[in-house]
Amino acid sequence: MLDETKDAWNETEWIKAFSEDVMLLKRPIFVKDGIAIAVGFRDVAKIKEKLG
Repeated sequence: MLDETKDAWNETEWIKAFSEDVMLLKRPIFVKDGIAIAVGFRDVAKIKEKLG
């Protein structure tokens, strides 16, 4: 669980937290070259292929 300091986090701190604990994301959005390519964890193989 995140402590109360999260209310003052900047974007960099949130990105760091998300990268360390993906369970913080309910519906992760995967972005490549500035374009969202997938949402969620439905098909991990396809996500890896698109990110590759």
